[in-house]
Amino acid sequence: MDRDIYVVPYFPDGVQHIITTGSNHYIGFVDESTVLKYPHFKGTSDALGVESKILQRLGKHPRIIEFKGEHEDGLLLEYAPNGSLEKYLKETQVPIKEKIRLAKETAEGVVYAHWSNVLGPDGEVLLSGGASENAESFMPRCDKEFADIRTDIFALGSTIYHIITGHRPFPQYDTIDDEAKFVELYRKGHFPPLDPGVGGEVVQNCWRGRYKSASEVANDLILLLE
Repeated sequence: MDRDIYVVPYFPDGVQHIITTGSNHYIGFVDESTVLKYPHFKGTSDALGVESKILQRLGKHPRIIEFKGEHEDGLLLEYAPNGSLEKYLKETQVPIKEKIRLAKETAEGVVYAHWSNVLGPDGEVLLSGGASENAESFMPRCDKEFADIRTDIFALGSTIYHIITGHRPFPQYDTIDDEAKFVELYRKGHFPPLDPGVGGEVVQNCWRGRYKSASEVANDLILLLE
């Protein structure tokens, strides 16, 4: 019989309150410029060590959440006061031109990551930085650990789709429970439609492997803003 797992919130040194929680980590408010990303269970996240190395390599950039140092319980990061992009899009009436601008800025973050020899976007897309790869963003491949420019651009396409529409691709499916469904649809080349005038062609090109670099994605989004 399955046993329930209960996560009891805790507050590392310096954390005043918890802003939000993900599947494995809390984001705790430290001060007006800093948050702490730390695991649900103290000392259990090896992924944060990898993320620390990635963020240190990336350094400071306007499209990337700034790394402020390591903490005994996690990572100190720049505070994005508007929260996640998903939250912002849900709570705000965002004009289409602004959505395209946000998509362009996200693409620019990926361009910079590739320039810094970092593959596989890590962490949430926040207002002022980043992108992630879940089931709806995962390009089907034999080796799930393999990542290259193509897999990143595929994930970027799903992120752009989310920004423009306000929801993830195939929102009727759960990204965890229905992972196999996403793989099946994507392997068959079945992707949700989107008007070319608001970035649909850009998204399809990302998903169908027609771009050779994230710079091409950013440039096509710039054209939509002209």
